[in-house]
Amino acid sequence: MEFNFSQSSSHNPTGRLLVAGDCTNWSTLVAPLVEQGFQVEMVSDVERAGIRCVEQVVDAVVIDLSQQIDEISKAIRLLRSVSHYTKIVVLCESTHDVPPTLTAYDNLQSVVSDVSPNDFMHIMRTAVRVARLSRERKDRIQTLKSLVTQVQDSSNTTADLEKLLRVLQEQNPRSSFPRLKLPEIETLTEVLACSLDPLTASRAAVDFIERCLPGAMIVSWLVGPDSKTGLASCAGNGGTNAILAARLLSDIETLQLPRVLREKQPLLVDDVRQFVGSTEFELFAGRWAMLAPCHANGECFAGILIVGPVGSRPTQAEQGLGDVCSALAAQLSFDARIHRRIFPAWPQDVSEDDPDLFG
Repeated sequence: MEFNFSQSSSHNPTGRLLVAGDCTNWSTLVAPLVEQGFQVEMVSDVERAGIRCVEQVVDAVVIDLSQQIDEISKAIRLLRSVSHYTKIVVLCESTHDVPPTLTAYDNLQSVVSDVSPNDFMHIMRTAVRVARLSRERKDRIQTLKSLVTQVQDSSNTTADLEKLLRVLQEQNPRSSFPRLKLPEIETLTEVLACSLDPLTASRAAVDFIERCLPGAMIVSWLVGPDSKTGLASCAGNGGTNAILAARLLSDIETLQLPRVLREKQPLLVDDVRQFVGSTEFELFAGRWAMLAPCHANGECFAGILIVGPVGSRPTQAEQGLGDVCSALAAQLSFDARIHRRIFPAWPQDVSEDDPDLFG
């Protein structure tokens, strides 16, 4: 027998959840979620939850691990194989009850069953945000890969960037998603922890900033071998002239990015044209800008540029960018330690169909 509970008739509920099997804490943990607008469906077991995840998009699955741990563990492995971007929340008496094979899963989170209702509510809201952001990031990366393939021009690498920016402005691969705010940096931190490569992590950071600062253009560069930099991600409002936007980014990368990475200090200007000292970029007049390094352990791994909308810079923008840079740098530093044990050069993208960003 399956039941569907929801207090909201909205087409965009707070989160779509499955509760697999018996939940002994229904009244204290799950019922408040329904009251807060979560769409909750009860299914008989984990296997049925896996089927439902194939039939529809599910943000998170709640599983009580109090009985038949071995059988449930096998079912969880199957569930993860069919729905990697669904968050799995396991309720247990102690975190030590969760087998190591399950704790290694990047989309599984164990929660002690005596957790307070308020803490559980926060955990589930974060789980939904992470699941949706991860799912959308995957779709966005696939779209970017397809677009890059379409605009590749072996005779003119700058033309590649110009075409890509133009196509990205014409095609919007983003789906609807709740607006995130800068204080929710833990959401980005958890998403970055699931990133499998520097490019994916960089794109996740840019997506996060774009949601926090509507109307801004955000760009990230990765630092590769021999301190060479390569454009990793670009999103947001680049203006109506893609060619001019490409020239602006190229000039900033040449004139300002090396100094920022060398000195490990951010640069802030009230008008982005101050970065390049040229009268060519009247289209960007009055747009404030920040260029900041992402460094950890004395080493720079990336740089992030924000070109804000026309007007004054938000008071929390500098602190917010610093938080994002710190989160990204921490993940890239960890990635670097792993990659350098395997590859002589870092970073590398393991996908064969991605462009070579470092030439």
